[in-house]
Amino acid sequence: MRAAHGIAELVVGLATPALHGVGGDGGVEVERHRARGEQVHEFAPAAQLDERRHQQQGEAVQERAIERTIRPYRIRYKRMGTAVSDLTGLARIRNAALESFARDGVAATSIRDVAKEAGVSPGLVQHHFASKAALVEAVNGHVVAIATDAFSDLSESGSPVEAQQELGDRVTAFVREHPTAVLYVARSVADGDRAALAIFDAFIAIAERQWQRLADHDLLRAGTDLTWTALHAVVFVLGTVLFKDAVERHLPQPLYTPEQLARWNAASNALFREGTYRTTPHG
Repeated sequence: MRAAHGIAELVVGLATPALHGVGGDGGVEVERHRARGEQVHEFAPAAQLDERRHQQQGEAVQERAIERTIRPYRIRYKRMGTAVSDLTGLARIRNAALESFARDGVAATSIRDVAKEAGVSPGLVQHHFASKAALVEAVNGHVVAIATDAFSDLSESGSPVEAQQELGDRVTAFVREHPTAVLYVARSVADGDRAALAIFDAFIAIAERQWQRLADHDLLRAGTDLTWTALHAVVFVLGTVLFKDAVERHLPQPLYTPEQLARWNAASNALFREGTYRTTPHG
């Protein structure tokens, strides 16, 4: 399954550029980097070594923060996939819970409701999930895993237009293929459900990581607020799905038809492309 692999990829940092240093104490650092086979530019001041080291430490802190957000879901998702022999039955129950939670809300959904939705007995549900809380955890782990999988392996090169088009296509495909998962998160977050808020945090971590990669490749405007850019990206999607019925009052067709999803994709791409990306290559 690629989902767990996708989560692991999320917390892998970008390749570290060559370090620089020369002169005084910096000469020792130069020899150390040469001994490790790293390229060193003799003209760079030794201070740049310290600057780059601090930058790397900052990047490591950011990666650890993202890891702390998503690691619990990765562990639960992997356990769910390896500790249960009847994967078909478990998946059917989990998906039924997801449908029920998205439609009726977590608080209003009982184990019996999930069993009825799945077409199984309440006892079978509790055979796989000892409690409703365990079922909610399984659903949350599934949602985070498919979201991470959907946005792994994004290209880090190309023009701003190409980068946004790929990102927009991934978002549209995710909503098309997993509308219930998106609705579940949107509804539960709006209800203030604590578990759903943790999923929201994981979504933001995924989005921040992708926007940071684009910024690192000089594809975004200088001074772009990456936190709010990530928030906008996630909230726009969740809000559109949450208010789907209201949105459709202004569309000639249902939102999830291919024509309207393509139209939404194009409009969203234009919004982010014109407001966030560089208009000319960085030089």
